[in-house]
Amino acid sequence: MESPPNFRASIGVLAQRAGSVPAGWRRAYEDALVGFSAVDCPRRHDVVLDGPFVDDISLRVSVDRKDRVVRGIARSLSTRTEQTCEKCGMTGRLRTLPTRTVAVLCPTCAAPRILSAELIRLLRDADHADRTLSPRIWTYDEMPFQMRPVIPREAWRSGPLPERGPSEAYFVSDGALRRLKPRFGQLLEKLTAFIDASEPA
Repeated sequence: MESPPNFRASIGVLAQRAGSVPAGWRRAYEDALVGFSAVDCPRRHDVVLDGPFVDDISLRVSVDRKDRVVRGIARSLSTRTEQTCEKCGMTGRLRTLPTRTVAVLCPTCAAPRILSAELIRLLRDADHADRTLSPRIWTYDEMPFQMRPVIPREAWRSGPLPERGPSEAYFVSDGALRRLKPRFGQLLEKLTAFIDASEPA
């Protein structure tokens, strides 16, 4: 799609594209559009904006000319969204999710997404150990910290693990995790429903 030919027209096109902006970043985007409109003047007629570009870590609008004021507004948008949860608009930070993706999220929006991904990965690893007849254990330190509270106390064992050193270890086996699969499945359903409900319509 060709860029609009002038500053005012490009602001209008950016406004039409607001629906593509993540819900949590929409307020910052709208504020940037107001800022662009406020500095519209004849000498900026040939300045062209393009976007919005949704990166993993921020929202960007490109400026095709060296206009310090316009570029400052665009830079402020990028900086602001780097620190704003893209889901809800609260203060957030860049987080690496277990799915090997990154996103700017607040603690409330990050927690269910991280936990659901860890649940899926842990059950997959336990099933793999069962299929390959290679029993596996997870020590407390090896278990993702998001998963520790959802594993009931009775599933944990303590004792020496010669292959891990002479001291006693606190651990859970893949067999214990498989027995917890129905419980984890119910939790995963609730997390998925919560995540779906929190996504914008």
